[in-house]
Amino acid sequence: MLKTWIPGETPEKEELKQQLDVAKKKLYDLQMKIKEHKIPVLVLFEGWSAAGKGSMIGKVIKNIDPRFFKVATMSVPSEEELRRPFLYRYMCQIPEQGKFTFLDAGWMEQTTQEVLNKKLEAWQVLYSVHCSTPIQVTQAVIMEKNQRTALPIPGNGTVSSSPCS
Repeated sequence: MLKTWIPGETPEKEELKQQLDVAKKKLYDLQMKIKEHKIPVLVLFEGWSAAGKGSMIGKVIKNIDPRFFKVATMSVPSEEELRRPFLYRYMCQIPEQGKFTFLDAGWMEQTTQEVLNKKLEAWQVLYSVHCSTPIQVTQAVIMEKNQRTALPIPGNGTVSSSPCS
């Protein structure tokens, strides 16, 4: 149990403004390096509903170049997304080279809920995490079909070679 705590001192407004200006410049420089080296960056904000994820994303993105990022809201899965492996909709958010994608929610909450509600089995989670494409996930499900209850295979039993089309 925490018995003693000495809170840090809040800097004066002028000092706070200087620190923020330095941090903004550093963030801009890092963004330009990411663009130059063509590194895709996926930024995930995870937290409870109404925890302030959207507000925090707003504070971050107002300080970076809007040409190089997008914000993706991970709401309820669409019918199309439900026919695919459960990580499909997150895989589709991986940005192109040199750009950012900010996600306001991650796959951990969905994964946990689906396992607890018996909509997803632990082995399906492991296959989805360790297989790099929806095709591999579907192949893994087909291989397990005779041994366990499998996820339905999307469409006519095949998956497009383009994972996010």
